[in-house]
Amino acid sequence: LLGQRKEIAAFRQQLRRLQASTLILWGDRDRVIPVAHAYVAHRQIPNSQLHIFPNCGHCPQIEWPEEFNRLTMEFLAQ
Repeated sequence: LLGQRKEIAAFRQQLRRLQASTLILWGDRDRVIPVAHAYVAHRQIPNSQLHIFPNCGHCPQIEWPEEFNRLTMEFLAQ
């Protein structure tokens, strides 16, 4: 468990190094990777945008396809 925590901490530090604009799309009811990780990533990644889908699990692209596609296309058009 200690080794895993060190890996997670190292990964989070690497997020700060991202220089590309980043779109983070996440479901608020994701049971695979909890939504708290989305907020951490958003705080760590400079120039990131975050959208949390309500009543959504791990697959917003399937559960909210129209909104997912609209947000993705708007992001890519920037």
